[in-house]
Formats: sequence, structure tokens, C-alpha cells
Amino acid sequence: MTVSIFTEANQFLRTGQLDKAVIAYHQAIEQNPQFYGAYQNLGETLGKLGRLDEAVKMYQKAIELKPSAGWLHQELGLLFEKLDRSHDAVFELRKAVELCPRSAVVLQQLGEAFMKLGQSSEATEAYRRAKELNPRLLDLHGDWQKSQGDNIEVSNLPEVERNLTVTAIQDCILQYASLQKKLKLDQPEKKSNVFRSVFDFFSG
Repeated sequence: MTVSIFTEANQFLRTGQLDKAVIAYHQAIEQNPQFYGAYQNLGETLGKLGRLDEAVKMYQKAIELKPSAGWLHQELGLLFEKLDRSHDAVFELRKAVELCPRSAVVLQQLGEAFMKLGQSSEATEAYRRAKELNPRLLDLHGDWQKSQGDNIEVSNLPEVERNLTVTAIQDCILQYASLQKKLKLDQPEKKSNVFRSVFDFFSG
């Protein structure tokens, strides 16, 4: 694979030149159809363009090439959520939890998917596990409180937990995704150590 094509595609994606990114990622795939990262980033680009069904196919191909990548199952699950395919979302997010069992973020997302299906007991368990792993990343004003009903009193929680918002969680996810994308190819020798540090932060 010509590294410059993939790097150029990443630059197009970072700068919002999405149509050019799509073309460049396709070129990268033509040169090396076994490189999962090109499919992943093409899927991300197509998702930003609103071409969600095409994005799903790209993530599925990336997973076929790298089935052990929990973040691919996570991103595919979130795509299914956007398509209102909640059962498929639960399937992929469950797989992501299997591969990343200490990720509070993924567990929270799984809980949200269960809630959309009306499976409150499963949602409660997912939120409980997420809270155990990292209460700082859980929106205690939101979904977990809904699933618990009157069984939890927000007023009795520490101030740091009461003040946490969904926006803070989303910011963390965006920062993680941005770091992952930047290091995916350009610095492969540093990627594993950096990702391990970021993962440790998210999972508490």
C-alpha cells in the first residue's frame, strides 16, 4: 500500500473535504484491500456524509479483517442506532463489551441501546457495571437514573457526580476518536502504548 494515499485521505477527512476523502480511501483500498483501517475511515467519512448504509458495509468489512477490534464493533453499533436498528446495535455493542470489558463508555452505550428496546433490566445492569468501572463517565442525571426509577437519589451523590453531563462524556469520546485516527497509520509503533493509556483513563 502506498502510505501517502492513506495519509492524504486522512488529511481530507480531518479538514472536512469528505468527497475527496472518499475517493482517496477507495484508492487506498484498491492498493491494499486487506488493510482494515482504510475501510474504517471510509466508513467514518460516509457516515459524516449521511450515507449510513454504505458506512455500515465499510465497518462490516473492517470487522471481517480485524474481528478483535472492539472499537469497530462499537462504531458499527452506534451506526445501527442512527439507522434505528436497535437489535443490531445491541448485538454489536455486546461484542464490543466482550472485547473491551472495562470500557465504561461502551457499557453506557449498550445500556442506552437496551433502553430503546425497552429492556430495562438489561439496561440497568449495563449502567451499573459502567458506574462501577468509572462513575465519572456516567450521566447520573440521565439514563441510569431513569432505569432505576426511585431507587437512586441524585441529591445524595457526591458533587462531582451530580455535575457530570452527557456533553462531557461526548467530549471524551471525540478526543479518543481523534487521537485514534491520528495515530492509526503515521505512528504505528506508538499506537498501542498511547491507546492503552487512553483506554485506562476511560475505563477508570
